[in-house]
Amino acid sequence: MLKQSISKITYLLTAFIGTISTPIFSADAALLAQDENKAVILAYHRIGEDAYPESNIRTDQFLNHISILKNEGYNVLPVDKIIEAYHQNTDLPEKSIAITFSGSYNSPLNSAIPHLLENKIPFTVFYDAQKISESPSEYIYSKDLIKLSDNPLVTIGVTLTLPEGTNQTDDTALRQLINKSRQNYRDTFNAEADLFSYPYTGYNTLLKKLVKEQGYKAALTLNSGVTYKNSDHFALPRFSMTEKHADPFRFRLITSALPLPVSDIEPKDPVITSSPFHIGFTLDEKLNAEDLNCFLSEVGKIDFASIGQRIEIRSDQTMSNDTLHINCTILESAQDHETPQWRWFGRTLFSQIIPQPDELPLLRE
Repeated sequence: MLKQSISKITYLLTAFIGTISTPIFSADAALLAQDENKAVILAYHRIGEDAYPESNIRTDQFLNHISILKNEGYNVLPVDKIIEAYHQNTDLPEKSIAITFSGSYNSPLNSAIPHLLENKIPFTVFYDAQKISESPSEYIYSKDLIKLSDNPLVTIGVTLTLPEGTNQTDDTALRQLINKSRQNYRDTFNAEADLFSYPYTGYNTLLKKLVKEQGYKAALTLNSGVTYKNSDHFALPRFSMTEKHADPFRFRLITSALPLPVSDIEPKDPVITSSPFHIGFTLDEKLNAEDLNCFLSEVGKIDFASIGQRIEIRSDQTMSNDTLHINCTILESAQDHETPQWRWFGRTLFSQIIPQPDELPLLRE
């Protein structure tokens, strides 16, 4: 039975990241201190919009997620309560989960949010002041956002969109965008925003620094992974939920995932300006580099070099898309779980590569 379970997990995980391969199973991997206070944050985008499968999950899939959360011992908490527990050094309950909505889309209002409210499940909505609507559109209406904010189950956070061509090294431009979002929150809710979600197009060290300086308590990414007390509170990971990967087995897999703590991540900036690229990090001293597997979107399983706990991934893959996802995992056996659990570290790389003259398309007369 154990081999069958491992095989099924391997298939689903590698299907998610674009390949099928056999990970190393470590029966003796040690539980870490970070496991005691971990939480999994989920990011939903569109709900029930089948024309957008890359950012959508079907309504029936979402309802299935609610059923699993209700009936299988999960503790769904507001994101701000998780952050508060970390700041106050208090414990989180086992199987702590947070639900967030990103993208400012209108569809969750009809297909998802009523079911959460009916079941008294808390959640966070991140809205973009540039996208909220006063009339019918694909984005959330301002009046509905205000109505939601009155419900104690709902937390409202802010995000923003970087206009096309915005230079992410332009301190003044970024500061103005953040200030506009923060001021819109003040004007709309007569309060200060505590939570920030980085735009889908990514973030860099400057944007992260400015968000922190603005007084937010935490900022969330779309890097896959599990948060814990000593996580970087201004780069908290979330698992992005999409139609292709929202089946019940994978949902249980990611919601039971464990932290894969790393340090000294290089490059510090996830925005890539040259290709090919490399990424490096240092594993927690209690983890074994031989148990690690890493995967790259568009490619699948990739090789890496390790010297002690230091991991170096040097890819000759050029970035053909705006984003690439690197996921590194260790399969761990925990005695109190029927199936093994994955330690999971994800990093999304965002391309800002400027084509060289010989790479530019030829102009036709």
